[in-house]
Amino acid sequence: MNSPILENAQIEWRNGLPFSQNFDDIYFSREDGLEETLYTFIEGNNLLKRWEQESTKFVIAETGFGTGLNFLSTLFHWNHCASNNRQLIYYSIEKFPLTLADLKQACECWPELKEFSVNLIEHYPIPVQGIYTITWPLLNATLILLQMDVVEALNHLQNNQVKVDAWYLDGFAPSKNEVMWQKKVFEPIAHCSSNKTTFATFTAAGLVRRGLTDVGFQVSKRKGFGTKREMLIGRLIKEHHPKTSRMPWLNCSLTAQDQAMRTVAIIGAGIAGCTTARALAESGLSVVIYEAENAIANGASGNSAGIFYPYLTADIDENSQFFIQAYHRLLHDLKHWVSTEVYNQTGMSLRDSTKKSIQKKAAISIKSEETCRWITPKPGSTNHQNAEPTISEIYFPYSGYVRPQALCKELISHPNIEVKMKSKVETISFTNPASITVNHESFSYDAVVICNSFDAKKLFQQLYFPTMKVRGQTIVIEFAEE
Repeated sequence: MNSPILENAQIEWRNGLPFSQNFDDIYFSREDGLEETLYTFIEGNNLLKRWEQESTKFVIAETGFGTGLNFLSTLFHWNHCASNNRQLIYYSIEKFPLTLADLKQACECWPELKEFSVNLIEHYPIPVQGIYTITWPLLNATLILLQMDVVEALNHLQNNQVKVDAWYLDGFAPSKNEVMWQKKVFEPIAHCSSNKTTFATFTAAGLVRRGLTDVGFQVSKRKGFGTKREMLIGRLIKEHHPKTSRMPWLNCSLTAQDQAMRTVAIIGAGIAGCTTARALAESGLSVVIYEAENAIANGASGNSAGIFYPYLTADIDENSQFFIQAYHRLLHDLKHWVSTEVYNQTGMSLRDSTKKSIQKKAAISIKSEETCRWITPKPGSTNHQNAEPTISEIYFPYSGYVRPQALCKELISHPNIEVKMKSKVETISFTNPASITVNHESFSYDAVVICNSFDAKKLFQQLYFPTMKVRGQTIVIEFAEE
């Protein structure tokens, strides 16, 4: 089984430009990387005109995130061309992510893109397999970075019924990177396309032209960028209807009924309920939160503070990958959803009584100190609290604490969220739509989400859900000045 810890791209900088030692090729044109992206992918897919004419949601998918140039350039032109009510979803696949240092250096090549690259650098994920989301709220733009093998990533898009409007087929020349240009890649690309879907690629290799033609694309040649003779563009003319299959925990495929969902009821106004409500509201759903008490975050979320830090394990399985991605998403959402008044990134230390135990827990954080969201302090350093760290201590520089009640109040401050206090949900009927009884009155919703901690057991007495109460506590120590 392959390790979920990914190998970083091995880059050599030549005259200020990144050269891949993995694939013996350059990342972007020596002539003008920005103009190359505009000509090859944006104009190759006729995006500037399509953004003015097509629907409110536009989906781009890219094979090979690399330095992020194609994405950042797309954001630049999206910002100038698309209307405010349009949404951009950009999927990008990368198996060999750059280190954070190399990404920063690459972004310095394009000072005109700095206003977009700052957010990318701040939330750039660690090199662990998974799916990471970064948003640009003011642009209505979302980057979904799939850090994994290209075939696995495309199969994930296919099984989740993602429909792409335009493809950027990148990822080094076919002669340098054969894996990116095989039948197993072309087939899911076709499955994720419609008769309006276009593609553009820098290469004009025969195997690429034949591979795309075989899966239903109409392919034509176009003058290449700069000194390059030719490139390929095209559109799908024969749609595919794929069979769905089971996926891991990150599968989120929707049925037609799910896609028609408009209203959601959430039971419980603690951290779980308010966070879920905000995520659904950001997706455009209408949400009603029912809280039995007269205040939000009054139960299990009623502590004066809550510490956030990543859950570490000796090995990396699906469970630990989930928590790695959750931690990345938490840091992202704190930045974009709430004010700095409700959380403090003070940094946090995790200590253990034995060196062996802490070394095991640090197994997933040793890949690269500069790309990880957490590091093991080096002996002799004094980077927190003026304390001398040891090997049996891990420091999380991006961690800290939140004020749960203040956090929940800001999370539910959204036009798509309504909160009903002193509203006790008595019964749930799993009909279509779902029906709930609140204070002896019935309401119907497309979906119901239960976030009322161990009280959920009262709603499911007929089902076997093993539950147990876990005691939580917060200790407050006053600082005494000498």
